[in-house]
Amino acid sequence: MERKLKRSPTPKEMGAGFTPGVRFYFEYDKLEKHPQRVHDG
Repeated sequence: MERKLKRSPTPKEMGAGFTPGVRFYFEYDKLEKHPQRVHDG
């Protein structure tokens, strides 16, 4: 949301219509070696 607004959102903007920003970073070589890994796609 900060990138979209180019500033921190106000408490009022954190309600309906809020666009959350979530990123996931994985070490795929470690995931591939995990004993309970599952390839579903």
